[in-house]
Amino acid sequence: TTHALRTRARAAEDALRTDANALQAGELAAALSRTRDRVAELEGELASLQDTHLAACEAFLVKASAHQRQLDAVGDQLSQLHHDNMRLTSRAEAAEAELQRLRQRHSAEAQHGKD
Repeated sequence: TTHALRTRARAAEDALRTDANALQAGELAAALSRTRDRVAELEGELASLQDTHLAACEAFLVKASAHQRQLDAVGDQLSQLHHDNMRLTSRAEAAEAELQRLRQRHSAEAQHGKD
């Protein structure tokens, strides 16, 4: 009868839906498993990159510290050279003034001797 056919058709549709849902659930579970595997793989790569980055940063800091010490030493040397230069400039100015005074005295004595 028609009613029996409809009932069997509905039961077949329900079974197909159940099979389709089970198939879809299985595919989703497989996809989820692959995604979890990929996430674990990426987390491993990230941890490796972080370790490498940390090591590179530490090496950079060691080099930067050494360069800073070198710059400090050069700064100290420049400061000492500036101090020495100021002292020598002062001595040179004093010697120039003394030379000028001696020239004037010599000139005055020479002039006095002619008179």
